[in-house]
Amino acid sequence: MNHSEPLFMQRLGLTKLYLWPEAERFQAYPQALARLATYPELRQGATRRQIGEQLFRLAYVRGRKPLRENVLTNCFGVVQVAESKLVIRGINLFRRREPAQPRQVPGSPLVQWETQDDLWVPTAEAIALGEAYTDDPDGLRWQQLLAEQLGRYEVRTRLFLGLLAEGRRVVFAGRGFFAGPNHLAQLVGGQEEVPLFAESGAALNMLLKERISHALGPWWHAEIAAQGYTLAHDFVLEGVHNGPPSTNKLSYNLRNGLAVFKALGVLADLDDGWGLDEAAAVRHLSSELVADLVGTTPALVRDPYEALRRAVDELADEVGFVIVTSLARRWAELQGLPPAEIDTRFDDFVRRGLYEGIVQVLDSHPGQPRMGRGLLGDNDRRRVRLSISVRATEGLSP
Repeated sequence: MNHSEPLFMQRLGLTKLYLWPEAERFQAYPQALARLATYPELRQGATRRQIGEQLFRLAYVRGRKPLRENVLTNCFGVVQVAESKLVIRGINLFRRREPAQPRQVPGSPLVQWETQDDLWVPTAEAIALGEAYTDDPDGLRWQQLLAEQLGRYEVRTRLFLGLLAEGRRVVFAGRGFFAGPNHLAQLVGGQEEVPLFAESGAALNMLLKERISHALGPWWHAEIAAQGYTLAHDFVLEGVHNGPPSTNKLSYNLRNGLAVFKALGVLADLDDGWGLDEAAAVRHLSSELVADLVGTTPALVRDPYEALRRAVDELADEVGFVIVTSLARRWAELQGLPPAEIDTRFDDFVRRGLYEGIVQVLDSHPGQPRMGRGLLGDNDRRRVRLSISVRATEGLSP
């Protein structure tokens, strides 16, 4: 949406948090997004029902909502729902295609801002997440991209991660992650302990209100501005309707999203409670997200061969193969190289490494066309197994 002047919004609503039904099955979103390759027409625009039926395999029966339809709740972006109100409807996997146009409800004084026929288009991040899952369902890359999307756009998750990035810890009643009665979980390390989920998450809502600017982060602020809106400096945070944001089953649903970060080791048991492992965050999240969460930019890897070794260690499958496009992208991220230069810089680097005998290709495989460009443009080598000479990385910090 483009306006000649930004529209000032006095109210911002958050939809209820519901991602996927089981913490361990966080492949639900990438698995669904991978089906965009089967239904390429959906990239041009799809209704909520089409997304549910074709991507999430929901069964719609006339007059009834399908089972598991809640899985769609947090797929979408920010929308205008009233003259002065926006609602964030998820983690920005689908963006509304057309500007909001209020419609008069026939026979009623009410105005309708959203309809079941509204069209949504997948964001670039959603497409990349689906492609990464297709490329390697058992790999790390799609998990990293999913964590990145949650870390940028899931507001309550951002709040939780931000608190831990300050050095705070969460202590659960039991020994494991979200173990024991959740209403007994305590946020510790500040001036006082905070019972995060007691009284249906009232304390978490209070923290959200106090820290809403950081919880929204630069990505939501940029998305809101790109659609032609500006939040008033004193905007009111609320739910989809009037009143505070929903806390319905908040601890359960927050846990399901945080399970992605736990699987990557970004959330870890640090003896004095669960906290943020900054080293794991640097390995698995973008430098921009890490800098936003912890307030510092992680050190770049200066030696290109050390960057290659780290990228291979992160991305290799159980037999040592890596997808070349994923390898090149991660190698560039570790060195802070701009995306537009990845192919050229990686090709030049690999040629030099092969010529000098520092890099060896032990094995290669054509993989699948969807994996993109092969090594040095050779599509018979989309997946490779590499050896990096010890002398290239000896003496460097791990």
